[in-house]
Amino acid sequence: MSAPSADREASDAMSLAIGYLPALSISPAEYRVFFIENVLSGEGAAATRWRIGFKRRALVPDQPGGRIGKGGEVYVEVDTSTRQAQRGKGGD
Repeated sequence: MSAPSADREASDAMSLAIGYLPALSISPAEYRVFFIENVLSGEGAAATRWRIGFKRRALVPDQPGGRIGKGGEVYVEVDTSTRQAQRGKGGD
């Protein structure tokens, strides 16, 4: 059996992170993903570890060239092998 493709792994990690937001008393509808990265270096690094950053939608402009508001970030770390998610360091 072949390993999952990177886009499927990233999509899976993102789905797990979005599903975890309500545990933080955060409505997924109020936030949007602004980055997803594979944690390949540092403490606990593994190909199955992902860090997903969310930003409050109200701070992201609807029009091109608009200014993104400060703050409103939430980070979630996910391990796709264990299906576990936790709040990441940083954010509000």
